[in-house]
Amino acid sequence: MIYHYTTIDTLALILNSRRIRFTRLDKVDDVLECSLLKEARYIFVSCWTQAKTENIALWHMYAKNMKGVRIGFPSNPFKKHFIKTGRYGNITVNQDILDAPFSIEELFNEKYFIFPIIEKTDFFNSVTYLDENELESTYEQIVARNEKGITLYTEKFGFLKPDSWKFQDECRFILKITPPYSDARNLIKTINSGILPPFEYFDLEIDENEFLKMEIKLGPHCSDSDKIIVNSLLKSHGFENSCEESNLKGKIRI
Repeated sequence: MIYHYTTIDTLALILNSRRIRFTRLDKVDDVLECSLLKEARYIFVSCWTQAKTENIALWHMYAKNMKGVRIGFPSNPFKKHFIKTGRYGNITVNQDILDAPFSIEELFNEKYFIFPIIEKTDFFNSVTYLDENELESTYEQIVARNEKGITLYTEKFGFLKPDSWKFQDECRFILKITPPYSDARNLIKTINSGILPPFEYFDLEIDENEFLKMEIKLGPHCSDSDKIIVNSLLKSHGFENSCEESNLKGKIRI
């Protein structure tokens, strides 16, 4: 299972849309992470943790002072699509993608492109934490600029953070989204010119079977009325199980 700490309002939006939101990397709370990577504006992240033990810091930071919820899902809850090898407009997919988390229409269209995900680790992986000097030198290696141009080792984009954030024990889903381009040179030119994707957020559809496996744990400071609201939301969206109380309830002073 993977877990995401959030508010009851966000839970309601997820239940209603059956989608999970990806946020552009330069809009997340770690400033250093994206300041070292100009290409952060083309990386979209959904942030989770695999730690089953409740994290007090994450309750505080993301669940409205411990009055939100922790959402639990199987490790890959997104709807799966088959994308066949072939030419799509100006872009070639060189091998079949058996379980892409997006459709071909989402992958390539007139408004944006999503980098094809061939290796699963390019889409989901644990975050690696480095001290600031090591983080900076690593970015210099994965974004190699020289007189001949630039080489991007994009498989590590979005999976590196300063070790001051290690307490989060984070894992992430990553999408690399750019404006449309005709070839690799055109893509580099687009990035260097600062042309951005047409949005700051991107939502991916949850698989219906995985959706019904969602687990909800209430924050330690949730009231009885919060519990009633959450259980009502779950019931109205087809869930037979009710939410769980936090193991920390009554153990943390308000």
